[in-house]
Amino acid sequence: TTSSWHKDAVAGAVHPITHTPLANGGYVRTCIDVSRVKRAELDMKRLNTNFIAMLDNATDFIYFKDADSRILFCNQAMARITGHSDWRQMIGKHDFEIFPPETARIYNEEEKPVFEKGCPVAGKINPYYDESGAKGWVETYKWPVFADDGTTVNGIFGISRDVTERVLLEKALARSNAELEQFAYVVSHDLRQPLRMVSSYCTLLKRDMGEQMSEQAGEFMDFIVDGARRMNEMMVSLLEYSRVGRGGEPMTLIDSRAMAEEALRFLAPLIQDHKAHIGLDGDWPMVWASANEMTRLFQNLIGNALKYQEPETVPEIALHCRRHSGEWLFDVSDNGIGIEQSQIGRLFKVFQRLHPADCYEGSGIGLAVCRKIVERHGGHIWVTSAGLGQGSSFSFTLPFTDGQAPPGL
Repeated sequence: TTSSWHKDAVAGAVHPITHTPLANGGYVRTCIDVSRVKRAELDMKRLNTNFIAMLDNATDFIYFKDADSRILFCNQAMARITGHSDWRQMIGKHDFEIFPPETARIYNEEEKPVFEKGCPVAGKINPYYDESGAKGWVETYKWPVFADDGTTVNGIFGISRDVTERVLLEKALARSNAELEQFAYVVSHDLRQPLRMVSSYCTLLKRDMGEQMSEQAGEFMDFIVDGARRMNEMMVSLLEYSRVGRGGEPMTLIDSRAMAEEALRFLAPLIQDHKAHIGLDGDWPMVWASANEMTRLFQNLIGNALKYQEPETVPEIALHCRRHSGEWLFDVSDNGIGIEQSQIGRLFKVFQRLHPADCYEGSGIGLAVCRKIVERHGGHIWVTSAGLGQGSSFSFTLPFTDGQAPPGL
């Protein structure tokens, strides 16, 4: 018996050919079509080439580990940051042979639930040290690799992305925000005492001088006292703004309608003075929020709707909530003085007023507080108005939740 290979020139199929001699001088030729096997081998070779190219060029750190948490293979980027010239040098090594003990311990501890319970690691920020000893941070994801039985974990697949620049920027931003909050607190709290002294001594001086003070000087004194009063109000508002989200109560699952009704109870005297008509309708949900901040949000929006009205107008205010595009959409609409389109962009900025203080009292920071509260809760806020005299509708969104806290809150 002899064997040879033959290629079908027409179909391109490759066959092993076996010749078996017969007693009469003839032979039997047997051909087996192995085209599929050869094509599979070529596909596997191509896949392996592509996989090696990925390992050599991917910038994220990619790795597979066995049941003992030893490297089966990894990419060149991971080899490079650990001081290896070729990723193949990493095969068979444990984290404690690659990284400093403190970071290796972190990696090893976070993999225990993956091996023991099949629980993945998602978005965990870990420190690392590169080949020069410089500290950086990676965002890590690790998934279990199951055996054929579908339950036993016999390995881990992991991807870690270098987020050092992002972490450093976040730390710098956090320091900057802390400094700004501290500055706002100092300005709004500590500087109120000398401001009160200015106001008090001006009032005492005017009373002490009595008729000796000219009418014009008396007006000047009134301007000083009024300016000090308004400055004090602005500082109180700035203090309120700086405190939003800082050291406050934790977010919990609360009834949004109950928070709106609480705000209405606080505003009851003002509502009675204006003889306002206020209605609540729609589908009001349970939301993850700070109860105090949500009440303040509704209180500011309803209070503005009561304040910005034409004289002799009975305020008509409607509060509505519905689910919209995967979020909860809240509206506070009124029949007030309305807003010019050109002025809408100024509304949510600190100390931006659209009307003189002698027409409508306030510090110009209430809507900035509303924006800060809504954004802290993962939503956004805006206003619509057809123009002056056409009323306004302030709308804001909050994330939809099925009882679980939204990501990031």
